[in-house]
Amino acid sequence: MSGQPRDYDEKRDFIRMTVDCDVSYRLIDKDMAGEGRARNLSGRGVLFQTNHLLAPGSILELSIRPQSASIAPLNARVEVVRVEEIDAGRLYEIGAMFHEQL
Repeated sequence: MSGQPRDYDEKRDFIRMTVDCDVSYRLIDKDMAGEGRARNLSGRGVLFQTNHLLAPGSILELSIRPQSASIAPLNARVEVVRVEEIDAGRLYEIGAMFHEQL
């Protein structure tokens, strides 16, 4: 191993892949659904943007729909672990961890 320190992103357990595709989600046990855009994806979770404020700890059924027909959609149950307001009350960045593939 070289003596050079790794960048923060390289210290993650899973490599993050930049994506730009549609997502849809439904809150488990609540009558609420929404849509957004996936921004990055890893083996552990997903980062997406939506106009709905979601609370950390919320469990969602999430569907990621790649634009290429050669890539299969991903359907999973996720837990919201991080929420950041991007545009005052209009856009939120949601970090979610995968629980199980559906």
